[in-house]
Amino acid sequence: MAAAPIYSPRFNEQIKKYRSLKRELARKIKLILSSPIGYGEPLKYNLAGLSSSKVSKRFVVIYAYCKECRAKGMEGVNNCDNCATTPDESVRFFAFGPHDDIYRLMNK
Repeated sequence: MAAAPIYSPRFNEQIKKYRSLKRELARKIKLILSSPIGYGEPLKYNLAGLSSSKVSKRFVVIYAYCKECRAKGMEGVNNCDNCATTPDESVRFFAFGPHDDIYRLMNK
């Protein structure tokens, strides 16, 4: 069973901003949802609990698989809305954009 996606408002804004990568992003989201554990690179430090995955040479997507996030005890770190009521089999997409820009944005 594939995981269900949850898109943050920031993520939805960035999809509109980078429309030219819509096809590549859709393909990457499909891959992540079909196998969310171990697909991306786990992030560290203040982004611990999140994962990233390349969409193209310069662009990445930042996300968390709810089941894995809870297993690692990262619920409080990621500050997700409605975490307690979100099913384990969900993937929350936080951000999408150019590699350097997205990490700066996520670190704010």
